[in-house]
Amino acid sequence: TIRTKQDYILTEKNGKTVPEKVGLKGITRDGMDYEFTIVFDIDIKHNAVASKDRTGLFMDKPPILLGTNTGQKIIEWCNEGDLKEFIIDKVKDCKTVLDLKNLYNKYPNYQNELIDHFTQKREELEKNKIVVPAKFKLNGSNH
Repeated sequence: TIRTKQDYILTEKNGKTVPEKVGLKGITRDGMDYEFTIVFDIDIKHNAVASKDRTGLFMDKPPILLGTNTGQKIIEWCNEGDLKEFIIDKVKDCKTVLDLKNLYNKYPNYQNELIDHFTQKREELEKNKIVVPAKFKLNGSNH
């Protein structure tokens, strides 16, 4: 993160030089924003807009509130090379079809590529599903 301060320019009005507010200016060395992968501009209401985004995750999108979801997207982008193996491991760890469905929906970019892993795990879970007799069901659930 960087700090900002009010930026001014000197303009001439009625023969006098007066300072005029022109917005906020980052307090950094010259060219510092070149170093960042993502630059969010955050307004007074905490809405963030990407003014620079090498990831393509946030550029030209409506303002967002930054939070853990934002961080998760950035982490996933950073680990993209390892993400496929990470998802495969998560598929193996799923205990229910619902967990598997949630995982599948969480990574839409990998759905086609990993469909065989998801399908195999779903079939395994459905085959091993424990059916509870009606007299032991809780809230209409059978697992």
